[in-house]
Amino acid sequence: EQFGNIQPELLAGIYIQSGDRKDRINGRASYMQDVARVNNKGVFAYCERDSVWGLIITEDDNNKVDPCEYQLYSGDASEEFDVTAITDWYYRSLDNGSVLPATDFSLSC
Repeated sequence: EQFGNIQPELLAGIYIQSGDRKDRINGRASYMQDVARVNNKGVFAYCERDSVWGLIITEDDNNKVDPCEYQLYSGDASEEFDVTAITDWYYRSLDNGSVLPATDFSLSC
């Protein structure tokens, strides 16, 4: 069973908060990885449908991503607007949607 296709270099680095209100996703800021790569950038965004923050790997600008197509996600975050305050993260299986705690992942500011 494959849990995500997230390589460590896709997670590591600096994420820049969206500055404009027009760039918000579901009324919350999003955070795009600040890297020189053209493709496979990480974006943290809030998925309103599932009430979680998720990491999406994308080639698109952060305001064009589907925030519910995440491979790494938080526990219930319906009341949390600060993604750095979240401590519980999980990988979602690409095969069947099962869950694995992401004990090897942390986010800090």
